[in-house]
Amino acid sequence: MFSISSPFNTIIILQCHRDYDDPAGNHEYGHRRGGEGGKDPSGVMTPGGYYRWNDSGGECGVPFSKRFWGSGNGNGVFWYSYDYGMVHTTVISCEHDLSVGSEQYVWLETDLKHGVNSTKTPWVIVECHRPMYMLRKRTKNGRYIESELGPLLAEQNVDLYIAGHRHVYFRSCQGFNQTNCGQQGPMHVVVGTGGYPISDKKMGPCHVEDTSKHPWMESCFHSYGYGKVTVANATSLYWEFIGDEGRILDEAWVHKNSTRHGFV
Repeated sequence: MFSISSPFNTIIILQCHRDYDDPAGNHEYGHRRGGEGGKDPSGVMTPGGYYRWNDSGGECGVPFSKRFWGSGNGNGVFWYSYDYGMVHTTVISCEHDLSVGSEQYVWLETDLKHGVNSTKTPWVIVECHRPMYMLRKRTKNGRYIESELGPLLAEQNVDLYIAGHRHVYFRSCQGFNQTNCGQQGPMHVVVGTGGYPISDKKMGPCHVEDTSKHPWMESCFHSYGYGKVTVANATSLYWEFIGDEGRILDEAWVHKNSTRHGFV
C-alpha cells in the first residue's frame, strides 16, 4: 500500500549520500490563514503568510520545514547557501518577498557579495522554484522576479539560475540579461520535468509560432528528464538535460574567465 511518506523515505536515503536542495514552491508554502502568532515556520507574522501568487491553494510550510533542512546560514529551509566543490549554491524562496530591501533580498545580496570566495568557488548557482523567463508568455511572477533579482544576479556574476514550476524543459543563452545574450547575467534553465504530467505541446510555454522573436532561447521542449551540472574546472562548466530513457537531449558548455567577470 502506498503512503505519503514513501517518496520522502526514498529522498532521505538520497540525502545521506548527496547534497539535496528543495527550493520552496507553491505546493510547499502559500497558506492563506493560520500563520499568526509565530505559527508560520518561515517567520512571517501575518495570518496568510506572504501569499503573492494565489495559484495553488497553499500549504502552511510546516511539513516542508520538518522534512527538509537548510545549511543553517539563512532562514531554515526557505533560504540558505552552501559550498560544494567549486560551486557556491544559493537557494531562495520565490514564495516569499523578494523585493529590494526585503529580509530575503538583503540576505541574498549579502550572501552573493560576501559569502562567495571566488578562489575556492568560482561558480555561483542560484536556485528558485519559479522561472524568470519562458516563451509563450511572460508571467506576472516571472516579470516580478526579474525586476527585483535580475540586476543583482547580473551584478554579482551569477552563472546559472535553475528553476522549475513550469512542466517543460527550457534553456536560455549564456550571459542572459533582459532578453540580451552575452551580457553579464546567468544562463537560465527550467527543469519541471520530474514526474508531473508534461504541459500540452500545443498550448504549453514552449509553443511559439515564430522562434526568431526569441533569439535568447536555445532549447525548449516537452519531455521528461533531469538536469545535470558537471564542473570541469574554474572556467568551464558542462550542463546537460538527460531524458527519462537515459539519452542526452540537450547540452551546453559555459565558459568564463576565472575572476567571474563575464564569459570568454
